[in-house]
Amino acid sequence: MLRNYNWRQLLKKSVLHLFVLLICFLLPTQISKGCGPYDNVPYGYTFINKYLLAQAAKPAPFLLDLRFEGIYQYFGTEEFRQEEANIEEWRSRVCEAAKPEDIRYVVYGTDMNELFLLQSAARDPNASLPSTMRNNEFVDYLLGLDCKETIDYLVFAKRCEPHVISYADMWEQPERNVDAMEILIEEGRRQFKRTKSHYIRLRYAFQVVRLAHYLKDYEYTLDLYDFFMPKIDDKNSLIYYWILGHRAGALRALGQNVESSYLYTQIFSKCPNRRQSAFRSFLIRTDAEWEACYLMCKDDDERAAMYAIRAGNAKGRLLLEMQNIYGVNPKSDFLEMLLLKEVRNLEESFLGYPANGRLRHQRIAQLIPKDAQGQYLIDLQEFARRCRLEGKVKNKTLWQIAEGYLEFLAGDFYKATKTLDEVQRDVVNEDLKDQLQIFSAVLNLASIEEMDGEVEDELLDISRDKDLISRYPDFQEYFYDRVAELYLKAGRPGLAFRAHYSLTDLRYNPDLRIIDDLLATFDETAERTRFEVILGRDTLGESAKLELLDMKATYYMARGKLREANVIWKGMDRAEWKRFGAFNPFVERIRDCVNCDNDNGRGFIVDTVDSYSKGLIVEMLLNTDRDSRLGDEDAPRLLYNMGLALYNMSYFGHEWAAMDHFRSGSSYSSWNLKAKNGVIQHPAAPFGNKENFNVSGARNYFEEAYELAFAKEQYELAAKAAFMAAKCEQKQYFTSGLYKSRGYNQILVLPEEYTTNYKALRGLAGTDFYRFIVEECKYFGAYVR
Repeated sequence: MLRNYNWRQLLKKSVLHLFVLLICFLLPTQISKGCGPYDNVPYGYTFINKYLLAQAAKPAPFLLDLRFEGIYQYFGTEEFRQEEANIEEWRSRVCEAAKPEDIRYVVYGTDMNELFLLQSAARDPNASLPSTMRNNEFVDYLLGLDCKETIDYLVFAKRCEPHVISYADMWEQPERNVDAMEILIEEGRRQFKRTKSHYIRLRYAFQVVRLAHYLKDYEYTLDLYDFFMPKIDDKNSLIYYWILGHRAGALRALGQNVESSYLYTQIFSKCPNRRQSAFRSFLIRTDAEWEACYLMCKDDDERAAMYAIRAGNAKGRLLLEMQNIYGVNPKSDFLEMLLLKEVRNLEESFLGYPANGRLRHQRIAQLIPKDAQGQYLIDLQEFARRCRLEGKVKNKTLWQIAEGYLEFLAGDFYKATKTLDEVQRDVVNEDLKDQLQIFSAVLNLASIEEMDGEVEDELLDISRDKDLISRYPDFQEYFYDRVAELYLKAGRPGLAFRAHYSLTDLRYNPDLRIIDDLLATFDETAERTRFEVILGRDTLGESAKLELLDMKATYYMARGKLREANVIWKGMDRAEWKRFGAFNPFVERIRDCVNCDNDNGRGFIVDTVDSYSKGLIVEMLLNTDRDSRLGDEDAPRLLYNMGLALYNMSYFGHEWAAMDHFRSGSSYSSWNLKAKNGVIQHPAAPFGNKENFNVSGARNYFEEAYELAFAKEQYELAAKAAFMAAKCEQKQYFTSGLYKSRGYNQILVLPEEYTTNYKALRGLAGTDFYRFIVEECKYFGAYVR
């Protein structure tokens, strides 16, 4: 007899491109675009066929991990899979002629009122159906065959539905309506006894047992299960395993872990749509419990299921569990999935972790020896060979392909080539053919030792296989990295750079080796391979030569090497100079500003409104320097103008773009100013951002101007030069790595060694400029006080 309980006392409250392909189609006319995508930089490569993996993962996709996120999306949530399985069972057991969407609507889409009207129509031919149920094949079948028992069950199930909802927020679980649930349990028991169909009786049992489980009266849940199950002859249904899940949950809640885990093993083995919840609920704490549970298994399928559950554990030893599964059931559905999962794990360990970081030029495309895992890789390789040779597995060809790929990961290219060549004649399945093709392509690419004309022709052929690249995006990345690695080894840093980046990426921190190597691709007299030309000149376009020359000249300008820059500019047609901007670095500005107009506002002194190209500025600076050294009467002013130009073209001036291609305001911060060699990390800059903080040249010219002006008794000019030299000293302190911010609204106290020119300016206190600057420059005003 079922016992009666005080439900209110028992109820408790409830509590997370291939770069070359893109080169050929995107880059010839757009030098600002890179060779490949900038985001989703991979941590490693994978070359496993996604359709093959999806097929292998179908039995239990949740046993994979986050690296297989696309697989989860492909199969959908467990709730979705359960709904699909339920609809299919309604269709196969009740009405095969009905469309799945019609069954879905009646079972999941209707409200209580619609089902009541359907129930009335089943008993009264004159009753009308709601418009939403007209022309529904499932409804027509139920009414046409007078399926009153089925319709009554659907009404009862809809009434149970609000009481068995699980909420995502465990802290906001609603208080269950215990009285209503008790009434439904008793009503379900009565309906069970009156119902003739064993299939519908099974569904009533599910609803009632589930209600008891949600009431958390676990003893009563077990009693209800024991009451219903002997009275049902038809248990060949997914609903039986759904009921079994509630029995298992009740047992676990009562601390009977072994028996509970065995039931979850049964569900895992026999009911795919409830495997995930069974996997999560399986709880074995000790070896003794494991042995006891294992002894309860009735067949090899259940034993294999136990090993698969343990393999899905985060600490699972996949190879050991695969060997265990193979030992009891070599044709288990779980073996191929675990094989591909472990191959993916080993890909990440042996093929594609970056050498020194995650940026493209830091990655390597070669095998990475892992001593700790080397033996494990060999053991898995031997297991794959055993499975292939013994021929007991479902898909011997897959195991042989995996064997060859594991040999490749182990670094045995000869053996891998032999194995993959041997299996080629046996491959029939299209996905396996595709898998063999990509593994062979990767093996061929990895086997290249150095770059030469024959290799470049081979690379060109690979780059034309658009279909392979579209199917395997990681092959595109692998190709990027392998080509870059080979060109670096061959002493071609420019072509290696182009395997990953565009010219825009080079502007942040220009590298002369890269620039010169890319310029070499424009040399019509040199012998070039077709692939090299595509990667360099043809990819960039003819205008890129001028871009590279501008970058090189600007590089020299920023480092004070004006004569070297002048050689570059003179090598161009002077008419081309204007394409790189017009600047006026000779404007006097008391206040530093980056984006400012030439006006006569307080604190600004405007000398000229003319603008010049970079090439012309270099010529003017060289001529000015020459004239100042040859005893020109206006030498102090010439030297002062040199200082102005160099200061205004530094990071701190309004014409910074004349000596730099990119400026970031965040660079001028105490933590960035300590960057090694002045290279500051920036998300858009693969080699970091090199800002032009150097004002030493400007300071030297200002100090020379001060000394010469003072000697010539040109005290106003001497005061200006001393002030500008003092500004340079201040900037040098800021960028020295010694400066530490004291917060806002505090006057900085410079160390003694950085006040030379402030002291010189104080010696010119009688000048108009001194009086002006004391009022205008708050910092200097505080200093002199």
